[in-house]
Amino acid sequence: MKKSLRIRESLLSVDDINLGQSYRNLAALYYDQKELDKAEPLYEKALQIKLKVSSIDYEKAGSSNSVLGVRLSQLLMTKTCQRKKLIAQY
Repeated sequence: MKKSLRIRESLLSVDDINLGQSYRNLAALYYDQKELDKAEPLYEKALQIKLKVSSIDYEKAGSSNSVLGVRLSQLLMTKTCQRKKLIAQY
């Protein structure tokens, strides 16, 4: 999947919706594997691309932005809980 993303990055513009979908797919994979530090920047890139193209298709972008926003919120809450557990151990 990483190789596919690199190919898309070299062929597509930085704000291409298909590139955003690739970021989102890889982020979801990392999220499911509990690799949150890898997932977060990819979700953020996907969201930024969605926000850039949202002026083109408001309804589609709004729905997708909600999903990305929820996933980012979950990611941040999980990371916060992990930090609190580490602090409590000391």
